[in-house]
Amino acid sequence: MPTKPKNRTFWPLFFMVLSVLFFIWLFSSEDKLTKLSSEFMKKQISSTGELAVVNYIDTHFNYSKNGLPYKSTFIEFGSTTCRACKEMEEVMIEIKKNYHKEVNVVFVDISNKQNQSLIRYYGVSLVPMQVFLDSVGDEYFRHTGFISTDSISKILH
Repeated sequence: MPTKPKNRTFWPLFFMVLSVLFFIWLFSSEDKLTKLSSEFMKKQISSTGELAVVNYIDTHFNYSKNGLPYKSTFIEFGSTTCRACKEMEEVMIEIKKNYHKEVNVVFVDISNKQNQSLIRYYGVSLVPMQVFLDSVGDEYFRHTGFISTDSISKILH
């Protein structure tokens, strides 16, 4: 009976193991890769664009300045065509209902060209992405992907 040379079975097995290890590394590094991508996007915004966004945030989300009663802002970056973003709609409705006096819930559509500076400023590279701002408009928490109402409630308390 003829036997196969050893190196013919070694290479396919080697590449299969290498591929599996690569995917394990990729999934374990997802948060780091998202953060790296976000930082890259933030660097692409011009200083005038950044100033405009900072002014927008200060005007709309600095509640100590504008006198609105909110304690925080929940910004949902998403799309109307994204399945996970559609699931987040129900979460946003629940948060609005349960925290209507404390939390300003804002949806930012990534397909709207007017939102591009805000998207770059926050480095949105994947959707849905949630950004939470305190009462003066400073970011204190961020999450990528679907997040439940219970998880958001824990963040808000």
